[in-house]
Amino acid sequence: PYVPIAFLTSSLAAPEKVVMDSFAGTGTVLLECLVHEFNPRNCYGVEINPLARLIAKVKITPIQPARLKALARSLYKSIEMTKSAPMPEFANRDFWFREATQKGLARIQHCIEKMEASPDERDFFRVCFSAIIRGVSWADPDIAPPVLLKPENFPKNRQGEIRKMLERKQKADAVELFKAKVSVNTERMNLFADTMGQKPRARGQIIWDDAREIKVGRYIEAGQIDKRRARPLSNTVGMVITSPPYMAAQKYVRTTKLELLWLGLASEDEVRSLDRSIVGTERVARDEKIEYIPVGNSA
Repeated sequence: PYVPIAFLTSSLAAPEKVVMDSFAGTGTVLLECLVHEFNPRNCYGVEINPLARLIAKVKITPIQPARLKALARSLYKSIEMTKSAPMPEFANRDFWFREATQKGLARIQHCIEKMEASPDERDFFRVCFSAIIRGVSWADPDIAPPVLLKPENFPKNRQGEIRKMLERKQKADAVELFKAKVSVNTERMNLFADTMGQKPRARGQIIWDDAREIKVGRYIEAGQIDKRRARPLSNTVGMVITSPPYMAAQKYVRTTKLELLWLGLASEDEVRSLDRSIVGTERVARDEKIEYIPVGNSA
């Protein structure tokens, strides 16, 4: 995927112009703009899903790995010392997560939120936390929207494998899985920081949430955009590279529902509202969208 993006960003727009992905997802186009070996480009991302905005922001924000490792050590001590923590309230929490897992996730999330760190640094650990939530749930890992994992839903030759998977989930330690994910992502950040260098030649920004009316806001933290002093794009964009929604596409919001709820990025009502508002949604109210088209038939 690097080759076509590299060609497009270096060849088809003036160097001073910004490359924008108006359906940015988790930021692949933005990242490739920044790490282009010969022609790095400033870039904007617009994304409606708060979790995707969070992941994209972390993906394009270099942080020194030594700092992350020091913060991680402090965070692990805090988690170890925290015996209980408040849990997010949402329906079917007990359906998707066993009690011990819920307690572990709650401790991690609570300690991340109270970290003495910059917003960028806290966001890094939020992304690591989001990456373990599906794995410690009872959801089928091969189906995007959460669906309960049941051996009887699989062919007989796979049911033994699924039972072993359920046993692993039953024994899963959320804190240890979180530590492993932090380690992996710190190494990824090390590679990214090395690629960007001490003085990055380009900058990526998450600027807005709605591709239908784009302005330039200010990313704050935890996937949130400050719109109070939003300004127009003002002819700064020279190219848009994006993958817009299409019929039968990913059930985008429902796929990330568990992560959104655990991270506190959206309430259940906000998840439902978000699902209805995305471009290409399949949740359309009949009384809002009904159209009457005369056919000229008097019968």
